[in-house]
Amino acid sequence: MLVQETKSLVKPNIFAGAQFDRAAGLRRDAEWIAERLADSASRFAPVWRLKNLFTADGEPRVRWLSAREAAPLLGASTPVFLGMDDGAARFAVEVVHEDPADVAAAAGGEFQELRRHGAVLPPRDAGLL
Repeated sequence: MLVQETKSLVKPNIFAGAQFDRAAGLRRDAEWIAERLADSASRFAPVWRLKNLFTADGEPRVRWLSAREAAPLLGASTPVFLGMDDGAARFAVEVVHEDPADVAAAAGGEFQELRRHGAVLPPRDAGLL
């Protein structure tokens, strides 16, 4: 009985519960990665000083950028492939030369630490980041 009660008190790790494809076998395939970078369905999570871009209004959500929106960042930084989510590639891209305030304003978001919002994010997004 005590074991059963203890199990119900243990909260799952939100960052480990995501169900998406890390596509480990394709990570080193430069041609495949290049195709994903050019794919209009791919999305990019800007990162600045270990902070992720979140929406600024209401419930916090990861602010994924399209390839067009991320183009200025992609020219200055090497994107990191995170995995496939619903058939679309997800990448992290560092904000290096652009002013992070300008990037955030253009995207309608703000840079914040993941641990601030991790517990309220959908498990897929928390796990990807």
